[in-house]
Amino acid sequence: MYDKQQFKSWYEKTKPKRKIWQKEYYQKHKEHILQVHKTWAEKNVDHTGSVWRLYGRRRRIRNPNLDKEYRLRKKARLMENPVPDSNNPFGYNFFYWGPMLFKIKLNLKDLKECAKLCSKKSSLVNDTLAGVIKHEHYVSTHKYYKVINPYLNPFRQSYKQWYGKPLTATIEVVMTWANFMVAGEFNPPHIHANCDFSSVLFVKVPEKLKEENKKFIGTGRGPGSISFTYGEGQLHSMSNKSFFPEEGDLFIFPATLTHFVSPFMSEGERISMSANFKFT
Repeated sequence: MYDKQQFKSWYEKTKPKRKIWQKEYYQKHKEHILQVHKTWAEKNVDHTGSVWRLYGRRRRIRNPNLDKEYRLRKKARLMENPVPDSNNPFGYNFFYWGPMLFKIKLNLKDLKECAKLCSKKSSLVNDTLAGVIKHEHYVSTHKYYKVINPYLNPFRQSYKQWYGKPLTATIEVVMTWANFMVAGEFNPPHIHANCDFSSVLFVKVPEKLKEENKKFIGTGRGPGSISFTYGEGQLHSMSNKSFFPEEGDLFIFPATLTHFVSPFMSEGERISMSANFKFT
């Protein structure tokens, strides 16, 4: 005879072991499980993302697992057309517009590796740049790419999400340089040529510059900020993004996106690294 209490005690006792087994099984058969979920969603969910029309109320009451499965698929974002949010009864959409501006933070170890690559002993690159900066020096593209490569995977994911298509091309670093910026120096509004995307990594930010920026009173992000502008300034539109960067901040953006760096007056030297990318 079935003993309900005995089953409950067995269920609680073996729960930790079963969780470990389920986790190991999922890791081992992850691709297969995801494919099963996708196949289920394609078969059982209609074009509006609903299981109501396919199964009807009675069948769903008899089989409550349908609701459970549906919620799992929706949570995992495995359905192409999820059900509209209940707070959105009209089914409206809004669309991101303009170029992609990607930002990520390097971990301390990689940031230190990048700092080692910055040297005033390497050749000057001032004659090819727009910056009003005395010390701008070349950096080894090979060594920089070796450090930065792991951060290009999230960039590819963001690219796919923003533009709606995967970035299948190989990303090649074609030029890298370090900017040693001091009081009174700045980068005027400019774009980069002969490349697809550009980037800037902030390696060192002096403490006195941080204090100067905090004391700033006015519009914008203040001394030492970096700004990106797109299109013309219009009412109810975003045409400018400004940031006061911290150490380790990496920005990647289309080479034709206009950007500039504001000057500062405090003592200290801020170090940043710029790089151009080509899709080959």
